[in-house]
Amino acid sequence: MKKHLKLLMMVISASVLSCEKPNLADPNGNPQGEGETEKVGSMTITLEKVTATTAYFKAYTKKTAPDLELGIYYSEYANDHIYECERVWDYDFEVGEICELVIKDLDANTTYYYRPYIIANGVRELGDELSFTTPAESLTIDKVTVDGLTATFIGNVDLCGDGGVYCSTNRPNKNAGTASYYRLGYGEPYTLTLNNLSSNTVYYYCTYRFDYENGTYVYGPVKEFTTGNVTLTIDNVNIMVDEVVFTGDARLDCEGGILYSTKSSIKKNDCLGIIDLSNKIENFSESIRLPIEQTYYYCTYYWNNSTKTYVYSEVQSFKTANFQWNIATDLSNNEAANCYIVSKSGWYKIKTVKGNSTTTVGPVANADILWESFGTSVVPEVGQLAGCAACKDGYIGFRIPDKFLEGNAVIAAKDINGNILWSWHIWLTDKPQEHVYKNNAGTMMDRNLGATSATKGDVGALGLLYQWGRKDPFLGSCRITNDVEAASTIVWPSTVSSNSENGTISYATANPTTIITGSDDWQYDEDNTRWQSSKTIYDPCPAGWRVPDGGNKGIWRKAGFSLTTCEVAADEGISFSIASPSTTWYPAAGNRWWSSNYEVTVVGSFGQYWAVNPDVSSNDTYGLYFFCYRNQYGYLQQEVESNKIYYSSREECLSVRCQKEQ
Repeated sequence: MKKHLKLLMMVISASVLSCEKPNLADPNGNPQGEGETEKVGSMTITLEKVTATTAYFKAYTKKTAPDLELGIYYSEYANDHIYECERVWDYDFEVGEICELVIKDLDANTTYYYRPYIIANGVRELGDELSFTTPAESLTIDKVTVDGLTATFIGNVDLCGDGGVYCSTNRPNKNAGTASYYRLGYGEPYTLTLNNLSSNTVYYYCTYRFDYENGTYVYGPVKEFTTGNVTLTIDNVNIMVDEVVFTGDARLDCEGGILYSTKSSIKKNDCLGIIDLSNKIENFSESIRLPIEQTYYYCTYYWNNSTKTYVYSEVQSFKTANFQWNIATDLSNNEAANCYIVSKSGWYKIKTVKGNSTTTVGPVANADILWESFGTSVVPEVGQLAGCAACKDGYIGFRIPDKFLEGNAVIAAKDINGNILWSWHIWLTDKPQEHVYKNNAGTMMDRNLGATSATKGDVGALGLLYQWGRKDPFLGSCRITNDVEAASTIVWPSTVSSNSENGTISYATANPTTIITGSDDWQYDEDNTRWQSSKTIYDPCPAGWRVPDGGNKGIWRKAGFSLTTCEVAADEGISFSIASPSTTWYPAAGNRWWSSNYEVTVVGSFGQYWAVNPDVSSNDTYGLYFFCYRNQYGYLQQEVESNKIYYSSREECLSVRCQKEQ
């Protein structure tokens, strides 16, 4: 500490309450002065504790006065003038409150002199000069415990400078490196835990302190411990209805985890999946979702750095849960379709026939949930909307979890080689309402195909997007006015260009998640019969519904839709006037087309809805088209056309609003 200059004592006008000098010699071996109490005027002050670096005081007064201040002058020199002393004080306290005064950054093994004071009503009262002596620096490691790859140190630290615990695979030396040093705080007991140590390895440890005078580290006695071996155990495999839960204990300082497969011979690079537990030092509980009614094999593995090889445990097996066929609801009992509406939890099954027909899809070896989506930016967990896919006796089964969530999923039937034979859209929503249009034009759903809402301004009203003539949907936006694709459980494949091989309906059926692009039509053969007024096997609507007619004889034209009969909500969509109820909402759900590289675009401004009948003289298709947005001057721009969709060809992905079959 800086030494103060000795000055002549100045006469101070203050009232001083004298008290008997305390005995500074502590018979219990505590630092000198610790525990002593002094009275100064109305203030009582006690020296609570002294460490090598810090002195702790508590003061108390019942006096009330403006600008009331309690404090301590202190110095390394006896009889030092108060103006040459350091000072700690407190004036931000309530009368009757205990005031804590702390002197920090003291030197170890040093005597300090101090005088407490109180200022009330502008008058300062000084106490007698007292003293305390800081103890020598100390640092101890009282206990070391080693649990596998974790070491815990317990001890006490009371240092003025840099110091702590040294622990490394190398003995300490001046070039040991700072990574091996663990700096500790001052004046408190400590617990230091070191995780992720190397397995079966000798570590050296000791206390360390930096000697500032000599500029070197000073080490305590060096001791050692050996860490345990790498361990990875699976204590239990719990087979749930729609998931498998592995629990156990991992003590890894390397790559490792659990491998699982449908084959009994499992290796790191030849397995169905991996539960990664690399570098974990903890009990674990990990769950995976797997197809039901199948046998799986599993084992643990970890990388042995000494032998540079993987170490595998003994292979074991389990069988996933059985499908509850006896209680499953047959959604295809009355009529088969490519889309099935489900509005509550439970077990369900559908016939493995092509939509809207009785034609079998072929020999089904297994079933799979291809993707799930809430239609929002939230990524569902696999199986959160639909899971437990199974196949048996001409049926595919699936389970909707107990917590029913709205959204969409696609389930597929596969052959023995894993090829997709057919796929079905599972539409998780409340039952769509029937909306009757004017002029006996017909009845439409209250919402877009795949929408979970019919409410204006709700993102759930946007629904899914379709290429003309295809039964399988693609994701729309998760924002009402932004081009942001909704999240799902898969990474969607890249688009492919139409040609004689992949521009076919058989390719489209086998690849339901792939957008097929073409200059005007995804179909290489430009087939005009994929969708018709008489429902085809490729129609995407649920049973009893179909893709509507367009053109002059279509439902929109018959209902008299025009700008004079609709209310435009800028940047969202259009409310059309109908017979019952009074209006129906058409969101501007946007589209996917070549200009946007088949990403979602023009959401909130453009609405484009397919009809079944194409214009045979071109690659455009009849339907409903509108746009509504405000230009750069704030003026509302709007247009409705229910005859022919401009600039639209069959390779674009547009909305579908289903019409009730007659």
